[in-house]
Amino acid sequence: MSCIIQTISVPSGGKVAELLEDMKRKGKNVSQTVCGILERHATLYDDNIQLELERNQLKFRYAYVIQAAKTALYNINDGLEWELYFPPEGWDAQGMHSAENYGQASRVHFRKVDGVE
Repeated sequence: MSCIIQTISVPSGGKVAELLEDMKRKGKNVSQTVCGILERHATLYDDNIQLELERNQLKFRYAYVIQAAKTALYNINDGLEWELYFPPEGWDAQGMHSAENYGQASRVHFRKVDGVE
């Protein structure tokens, strides 16, 4: 499968024009390069859509697990309500290092809704 671009218009004096002129001087196949960029862009767009769908599924599952945990805490603690809690001092205070890359879902903290722990 080949891709041939016969004409391409870019603003003169810009970085893209500079890049294309440089490619021509060096004998590079501008048409093939531009086609490769466009094909990769389409692939990245599709990948982005797929990752967005996966992220939405994970958000839903995370919310489901959190709700199940809150319900379980409510049931075993004589009807006291609980809420999801993120410590104000952040994850470093929990003994986690930024290089571990756990994110917010690494540890889930709960506290009673009335603030008494």
